[in-house]
Amino acid sequence: MRTDRELLAIADTIEERLTALEQELRGTRAALQNQGFDRLDSLYFERHEPGDPETAWRTGFSLAAVAEGYPLPRERSVSSDGERESLTEEVYEQLTAGEHVVVVGETGSGKSTVCKQVACQWHAETDRGAVLYRRSASTTTFDEPGTLIEAIRSDEDDLLVVVEDAPRADANTIFEVLDTLGESEEVAVLLDARTGTWESDSPMGGQTCGTRRHRDVQDYTHRGQRANRQPCEAHTAGLRAHRLPYDRGDSTALYTCVRRRYTTGALPDGQNRS
Repeated sequence: MRTDRELLAIADTIEERLTALEQELRGTRAALQNQGFDRLDSLYFERHEPGDPETAWRTGFSLAAVAEGYPLPRERSVSSDGERESLTEEVYEQLTAGEHVVVVGETGSGKSTVCKQVACQWHAETDRGAVLYRRSASTTTFDEPGTLIEAIRSDEDDLLVVVEDAPRADANTIFEVLDTLGESEEVAVLLDARTGTWESDSPMGGQTCGTRRHRDVQDYTHRGQRANRQPCEAHTAGLRAHRLPYDRGDSTALYTCVRRRYTTGALPDGQNRS
């Protein structure tokens, strides 16, 4: 039977350990934010309001707006008879199966929305690890790969890292991170890129699609100049690529549909909520 003094000593030790862990987490979060990464957790969504749907549809969807379900599902045609499937679900399933994925498309084709939807789905699943998300609108440069690598290796759960506009000069350090990661790393990487920066005939020399599993990371050997960190063939060989057509559809009708959905709860004739 422990004495009261011994129990108090144990409680003090536990409290000191929890304080140290909290300080460590704050330090890691701050270091990642300095590189443009947000850690998506309950604290993040408490601090970021989704705003109203009408503004979101006009100005673009934030992570909070996506978590609130404002954007419509992004789908793609899978057969000539009009059958469609959710691109978000397909990307999510490939990531959970152990692949790295890149979503490629023109500006405005919905790449970042797909990435945000996948990230929010990952966050919502209780058996998944954290999400580290870098938006293309970030005002900081990602130039210290060690910060992200340390965060990946210190996290005990499977982690999702998302980088929008990955080939850009202020974000393409992610390819150096891919070079460094080993088979034992419990991490999935989701990137998006504009078509012109990912094509094999572009100045960046990227390969558009690869079929190998991301566990074949020994093939991620950098063949270009290290200072450039551009997505060369070796970088992209293990990335599953999805292409989005440049097709926004009837944006006016779509906006009207969404506005009616959130103001009256009704959809135009022939439309459904799926």
